[in-house]
Amino acid sequence: RVTFFVRGHKVKTVTKAQNGRWTLTVRTSSLRRGANAVTARVEFTKASQTKTRTLRITITRCAAQVVQPQFTG
Repeated sequence: RVTFFVRGHKVKTVTKAQNGRWTLTVRTSSLRRGANAVTARVEFTKASQTKTRTLRITITRCAAQVVQPQFTG
């Protein structure tokens, strides 16, 4: 089971992989400008005796560039 967190808020829990991958689609418009931490907490079955893993990635959203007005007068 994989639980995804964006900026510390739980977003989605996935229990089955699709095509062998555990994915989360993030709408960038919902992210603030600057760095956004995305964390995936991977929990394994008890039989595997593997500890829970925490995977981290940072998504950076850039602010729109301000266009300087051109004086035409």
